[in-house]
Amino acid sequence: MTKKLIGKKKLSSAIAKKSLLTIPEANQIIDVIFDEIKSQLEAGNNVNIKNFGKFVLHVQKPRPVIDFANPKDFLLLDSINIVKFKPSHFVKKLIKEASVDLSENNEDFELEQEENGEE
Repeated sequence: MTKKLIGKKKLSSAIAKKSLLTIPEANQIIDVIFDEIKSQLEAGNNVNIKNFGKFVLHVQKPRPVIDFANPKDFLLLDSINIVKFKPSHFVKKLIKEASVDLSENNEDFELEQEENGEE
């Protein structure tokens, strides 16, 4: 199965269809939500969205890497702040159920191919 990448345009279109908003209004709401998440992360706060997941700040420790100019030497990379996303149990359950459904569909497709003599 091919995975689709859903962008902001399709997301705002889907929100507009499911609500009484226009596409530009839905687009503006998406911008506001993500701007607020970014500003909270910049302020050093973690962001928890109930039944969706958490955006958690994590400090990656300094680590040595090989110096390509002189492979016998090591350089020390500075520590950096990174953002990790931890999906909620609800989202994990949805994804797990969807993957089971997809694997069942793939098995059905394989069975149909075998019955038709295709491989």
